[in-house]
Amino acid sequence: MSEPRTEGGNVKITLLAVLAPLGTGLLLLDAYLFWGAVGVVLTTLAWVCFLAWWRAKHGEFFPRHASTTTVVVMAVITTLLFLMCLGAAQPS
Repeated sequence: MSEPRTEGGNVKITLLAVLAPLGTGLLLLDAYLFWGAVGVVLTTLAWVCFLAWWRAKHGEFFPRHASTTTVVVMAVITTLLFLMCLGAAQPS
């Protein structure tokens, strides 16, 4: 028996796999730019809590059947973090 076609699912998983580390790095950079070392520590703790919640909700870090809403929300959050980085890095 052949496997069902899941190209759309593969694209979603790939996007999540790209956006998750990019978003994490941008979040840590934003925290450092705004609050220094304390921000990095607090953000790391918050990210660990988020990962625990994500894993409890989906059963794995990169679920095979991710919804389009999940991917869109991750993309929007990552874009906002990027824009915050650009704004914080601009000289006054």
